[in-house]
Amino acid sequence: RRSVIEASAKARPGNPDMCFVLLPALVAAGCGCIANIGLKAFGELLQDKADARKCFLWLAIAALPAVAQLNYISRGLRLYHQTVFFPVYNSLLLLTNTAYGLIFYREYERLVQSSARSTVFGIGILLVMLG
Repeated sequence: RRSVIEASAKARPGNPDMCFVLLPALVAAGCGCIANIGLKAFGELLQDKADARKCFLWLAIAALPAVAQLNYISRGLRLYHQTVFFPVYNSLLLLTNTAYGLIFYREYERLVQSSARSTVFGIGILLVMLG
């Protein structure tokens, strides 16, 4: 499968198959999202003056997916032009941060209480997806 992706990227550098571009971008965005949630938790613990062991645990939890995120960004940039890969990656990172943050921090509870908020949120997500 890897050789197919690399061959496709070389054959069509200016207009690659978007399904193949999504693979490293989605993994990098997912890892980045988990790292961001870990960093937010680390910041919250520091603000609450929590035990140092808890703080370092969340910092380590944030660091591991951040390393994977950088790995997959590098893989994507090795295969595709920056002008092709980065917009896809950044859009996915924005969407995953929004979705995972809503779920992890239960922010969806306030969102669904108002149909106007839900509608504006849905339109915003749709606009990001459309580019």
